[in-house]
Amino acid sequence: MRTYRAQKAALTRAQNSGDPRKVVVECNRFFDEYENENKPTPDNWHRWNIAAQDAEFAIQREEF
Repeated sequence: MRTYRAQKAALTRAQNSGDPRKVVVECNRFFDEYENENKPTPDNWHRWNIAAQDAEFAIQREEF
């Protein structure tokens, strides 16, 4: 189980890398951890949700 601080840092590193696939991986890892552990998600879970949506949109743009 990673701490919230480590999760936030991992998301920031993925976003700073410029690779939207890394962002998707970190977002999936975040949500999987909370779903599998049956833990309540942090109040700002939407940060990972928005990051995942933005990354998926960026991937779609790359394909065209």
